[in-house]
Amino acid sequence: MKNVARVSRQWVVRMLIAGIAFFGFGLWAVYDGFIYYPRRNHIIERFEEHREAGRMGEWRELAEQKGWPEEPDPDNYKTQWDIRTQFIMAAICLPLGLVILLRLGLKSRQSMATDEQHFIATNGRRIPYSAIVSLDKRRWDSKGIAEVYYENEQGRRRKTRVDTWIFKGGDGILRDIESSTGLGGAADESEQSGSKDDSEADD
Repeated sequence: MKNVARVSRQWVVRMLIAGIAFFGFGLWAVYDGFIYYPRRNHIIERFEEHREAGRMGEWRELAEQKGWPEEPDPDNYKTQWDIRTQFIMAAICLPLGLVILLRLGLKSRQSMATDEQHFIATNGRRIPYSAIVSLDKRRWDSKGIAEVYYENEQGRRRKTRVDTWIFKGGDGILRDIESSTGLGGAADESEQSGSKDDSEADD
């Protein structure tokens, strides 16, 4: 192998934090919607019933027995919309957190590499340098992403990418591809500009 690029530890940490944050917030919203808000509403309702009936002595005994606050704030009462909002947030955050964590699990097993004759993409496909037809580096300076266009065994044009945001060592992979193919210059990049990209993506 000339070079191997593996998943960046920084990217793993970022995705792990994001996934846990979204998933945790979603669970928190579920707890609030199903348990905490209804329980707090129930306490406030019971407090208001006792206060209106002039049975505050009985209320204080009940609150002490149940471990409830002695004077709950009626302003903390949650409407049905407040409770429904928690379920909406949960419906957004739980799947998003799960997708991030699943993507992290899948990506953490991947790598890119080069040898004397091939670029080995993240899906394990061995792409001969002779099959690579162009490189698109328009996002390389800003995002560390280069699109690699090649033709497969059936002559169909496909693309994969070198991504240094996810894979540490991707710059070395791209240098190997450029030196082995002679591609990557300004003329090659401009070939992709303004043209419709109908290449099938590998990943």
